[in-house]
This record gives sequence, structure tokens and C-alpha cells, in this order.
Amino acid sequence: MQLKDQAGVFQTIRTIGGGITKVDSINIESYQLDSICFRVFAVKDSSTFDTSWSNEVCLVPSSYVYVPTAFSPDDNRLNEIFKPVSAYIHQNSDDPNERYEFRIYNRWGQLVFETNDPKLGWDGRFGGELSQTGLYIWSLKALGFDGVPHRINGTVYLMR
Repeated sequence: MQLKDQAGVFQTIRTIGGGITKVDSINIESYQLDSICFRVFAVKDSSTFDTSWSNEVCLVPSSYVYVPTAFSPDDNRLNEIFKPVSAYIHQNSDDPNERYEFRIYNRWGQLVFETNDPKLGWDGRFGGELSQTGLYIWSLKALGFDGVPHRINGTVYLMR
């Protein structure tokens, strides 16, 4: 089985020899691809390299974003960081239309946290100090590999 890389060149990712082998899943995010394009090739005779190629198949997974409604940064190792859970979204793009943006504001509209990295989240601090228990407003902008824009706003309750 071959997978198309970022340069558009097929690279062999699985070779099956002798027995039957299956590939249950391929994590396209680990390959830093926005879609997965693959083809299968078969070798009839290894001495003459008589081969056959399948058609190229491309799949684009559905993107999603889920944002929790509360968190408790109280050093008990449970729910310490507030961040959206997402998959198949563009990350750290220079293109402002694809850039991930996550912002959190306090009740007075003051920005207390922002990031362009979906792996980072808020630890409940502002200016090095613990933030007050209460409701905070967040906004998120992201673009999925599937072209779906995720522009959502909400609130999160910080509990101590």
C-alpha cells in the first residue's frame, strides 16, 4: 500500500508478503496530511517486476470541535487545563483564513488567554495569578481539513 505524501509523491507504507495482512487504521494527522490518498500495487513476478496498480483513492475525514463547559484547575490532576478537543483541523497556518484561534475573556471583556496552537489550553491563570471562580467567555475559529469552518463562541465555568 502506498500513501501520497505532502509533495504528492506516493511512498510505500505497508508491504504484504506471503500471508494476508490488514491495515486497521492510518493516522493521517501523524503524517501531517489534510487528506489521505492511497493506492495498492501488486507484484505478479518479482524477477520481471510485473506489477499492477489500483486507482488512486482520496479520503478527507470530517473535522470536529468539542468544547467543555467547565474545568477545575485545582492541582488534583483532573480537568486542569481548559481547551477544545478537535480533530482534522488546520494548525499553525500562516494563512489567516486557516489559522486556529482560541481566546478566553473574563466578565469585563479582558483577554485572559489566547493561542493559535490547538494543543495548548488555559490553566486558569492570568498574569501569573489564579483567576477567580466564575464564568468566562471564549471564542474559537478553526478550519477543518474538509473545508468546514468552525466559528463558535461559548462560556466555561472555572471551578476551584
